Amino acid sequence: MNRSILVGLRLSLLAVVAALIAVPASVVADDPPPTSQLVATVLRTTFSEPDPHLAHNVPDLRLTVGDQVVTCGFLTHYQATGDLIRWGFPTSEVLEERQGVLTQYYQRGVVDCHQRAGAWRMERRLAWDYLGGGVGGSIDLGVEPDLRTEQPGVEAGPWGHRVSNFAIDGTPIGFLDFFDALGGVQAFGFPKSDARSDLDPRASLQIPGANPNFIRQYFQAAVLEFHPGTPQPVKLRLLGDDVRNLIYPDKSFQAFPSFNPAEPLTTGQTFRPHALTERAILAALYQATGGAGWSNSANWLSDAPLNDWHGVTTAPDGRVIQLALPRNQLRGELAVPLERLPHLEHLNLSGNELQGPIPAALGKLANLRSLQLSNNQLSGELPTTLSNLHALTWLDLSANQLGGRIPGNLGGLRALAVVDVSANQLVGNVPPSLGTLPNLRELRVSRNFLNGCLAPTLRRIPSHDLGELIERFCDQVPAETNAASDRAALEAFYYATGGPAWNNSGYWLSSAPLQAWHGVWTNSDGRVTGIELKNNNLSGVLPSMLGDLSYLDGIEIRENKLRGVIPPGLGRAKELDWLNLSDNQMEGTIPDSLQDLTKFRRLSLSNNQFEGEIPAWLGSFPRLRDLHLDRNQFRGTIPATLGNIPALDHLHLRDNQLEGQIPASLGKPQGMSVLALSNNRLTGPIPPELGRAIDLSGLGLANNQLSGEIPATLGDLPRLSGLSLEGNQLHGEIPSTFIRLSRLWSLNLAGNRLEGEIPAWLGNPVELRSLDLSNNQFSGTIPANLGAASKLRELRLAGNRLIGPIPPELGRLFHLTDLTLHTNGLQGPIPAELGNLTQLTQLTLDHNQLTGDIPPALVRLLNLETLSLSGNALTGCAPVTWREIRQHDLPALGLPFCDEVN
Repeated sequence: MNRSILVGLRLSLLAVVAALIAVPASVVADDPPPTSQLVATVLRTTFSEPDPHLAHNVPDLRLTVGDQVVTCGFLTHYQATGDLIRWGFPTSEVLEERQGVLTQYYQRGVVDCHQRAGAWRMERRLAWDYLGGGVGGSIDLGVEPDLRTEQPGVEAGPWGHRVSNFAIDGTPIGFLDFFDALGGVQAFGFPKSDARSDLDPRASLQIPGANPNFIRQYFQAAVLEFHPGTPQPVKLRLLGDDVRNLIYPDKSFQAFPSFNPAEPLTTGQTFRPHALTERAILAALYQATGGAGWSNSANWLSDAPLNDWHGVTTAPDGRVIQLALPRNQLRGELAVPLERLPHLEHLNLSGNELQGPIPAALGKLANLRSLQLSNNQLSGELPTTLSNLHALTWLDLSANQLGGRIPGNLGGLRALAVVDVSANQLVGNVPPSLGTLPNLRELRVSRNFLNGCLAPTLRRIPSHDLGELIERFCDQVPAETNAASDRAALEAFYYATGGPAWNNSGYWLSSAPLQAWHGVWTNSDGRVTGIELKNNNLSGVLPSMLGDLSYLDGIEIRENKLRGVIPPGLGRAKELDWLNLSDNQMEGTIPDSLQDLTKFRRLSLSNNQFEGEIPAWLGSFPRLRDLHLDRNQFRGTIPATLGNIPALDHLHLRDNQLEGQIPASLGKPQGMSVLALSNNRLTGPIPPELGRAIDLSGLGLANNQLSGEIPATLGDLPRLSGLSLEGNQLHGEIPSTFIRLSRLWSLNLAGNRLEGEIPAWLGNPVELRSLDLSNNQFSGTIPANLGAASKLRELRLAGNRLIGPIPPELGRLFHLTDLTLHTNGLQGPIPAELGNLTQLTQLTLDHNQLTGDIPPALVRLLNLETLSLSGNALTGCAPVTWREIRQHDLPALGLPFCDEVN
């Protein structure tokens, strides 16, 4: 442990107790937060204070549990298992988080002192199991059983994974040394994976939201990361913070004294740790919502029974069953785990000034019968977890700032009698499932941005405000349309999409002819044929009345802020042949009502939040040329029917959650020029039939789970300029038929299991700009003929098994900006000819077997931004100009700069 950070122990008993419970200024000292029934005595302790937010004690405690005296050695465990390096700084005091269990949170983990198998033990909590394995610390989920390393190491645990100083690709990482030095299994638990890059297509364990471009190894209680080029390249993720944020979402931990800064404890001091009782939960609510400023806070924080606290009702056993504080000037967020009041039946916090989201954890209140949060300033989406409240009869969330859709799964709450979500910012349709609730007598949904026709079943609700919506019931026949009805539909569109805030709304709502309205196109009869309002600050939702524009043939409203779903009523616009809603915030599925729009030529829904399966009926559109559904959340398989579209030119489905095999039907004899399927979950082989799509110029299948060999038939695509197959599980050699791909511009085969020698003819395509074969199993030497690819700008061959010298012919690639050859077995000197590559911004030759002096000619590489040469046996000195390179590993070379040499 870094002893310079730890300070002496110096406070009296009373001062320590007051500081430990961290009572806010608004709480009088006579009303301390609830404490545990466990009596603890400090045996020894240390205190850390790296900054004001991390001022906490790590103590060894003697604990009185009934007639038993036990020891909870938090400090002993901390020091024996790597102290500051392993655990980081403590982020809490010792607290009784669960009854009879003492817990302390650290930046990189959580430690419990509890009774297990008849004895009290200190155990690290299985942090990764909470985050990526199984709920509640499961020890048998979240494992990669089929991804094993061949590197030497120590096998630990039931899943056969090894802790090694090398990643599965051979990269030296030092994980085993780190593991052994910091306590081994006692500190980290068993490994749940081998050390591998998160970008490995076989890797299934991932840290949500983390940069995947690292070598990581996952353990039950930790995750190791390799950060090359840093003073301490092996680092630990802050999983303790992640577990804390999971158990106490929305920073609700800040409401509890144990997570607030403390003062040092003293040896021999006796105290009761803070306990998370129902009294503590209510005290935290008081603190988090400005209790000192409440209109009425009678008896709050006192020792009086909870039933005497204003607004609190308890059952005969003292458990809280009602919390009613309407119009009481509560302020702030509901960042308190109210779900820890498991007997709560009624929660009424309406008419206050609460902000932030509705906690999803409220869905755990199985006994809740009424939830009233109206007339606050709550935001975010309605949690879908509310569907777990099967006892709920009254739901009132009106007059807030809630967005997103009304969850359709509320239709499963058969006890519901009242639902009021009016006066928010909700989008989408009114879920038809609400109309099937047998006890629903009142429904309020107006003053939102709802769209889509209304399910006829909703009529049966005795009291509702559906008449205030601009939408009609789905079984109503639209009136005959004319120019006047076109004007009405445009007016509805204007108001539904925030017309007053548009960037340009020239002549809208005026008496001018519709063709004068900005972005509106009409025919000779004045009927609307097109709406083009790209990047015009549209917000809100699309109204179903757009379907009343019976002559409409095109809608171009991409790059706006539209939300909600595609209105099913749009299917009434039978002349529509192009629809572009890309780059908005829309959601939902592609409605089946659009299958009647058989004149479609272009459908673009890119970069939204659409979901569900891609409809098979899209394959029946004979004129469809461009289908752009990329960057959404579509799932399921790719419909084979898409291969039946005779005119299809561009098919973009990348960046979704599609799975299954690529349909062989997409190998059309002619027509299609771009097929983009990258970044999905596709499996199986690449269909050789794709070689029949002779007009194909771009084929992107990267970052899927494709297997098998690369079909030789892809060499039959005479116009192919871009081929991206990286990040799959492909094996075998590069097909010799690729020698015919004379127009190839970019070839990326990285991150597969390809083998054999790199073909010399890869230097033949005169247009080749980018070649990436890294992280495969290629062997042999680098072909000198690659120096003939005169337009090459990126050459990446790292992470293979290449041997021999670096060809001096590579010095002819005068346009090269990236030369990446690291982690191979390359030998001999660095060619002086590489000094001719004056456009280079990245040069990585590290972890090879290179020898000799650094050539003086490399001083000409003035544009370098990244340089890696370590892991070789280089001699001489480094050019003086390299001091200015932004990212380099020169200190690891142990070589002086040339101006330092006598």
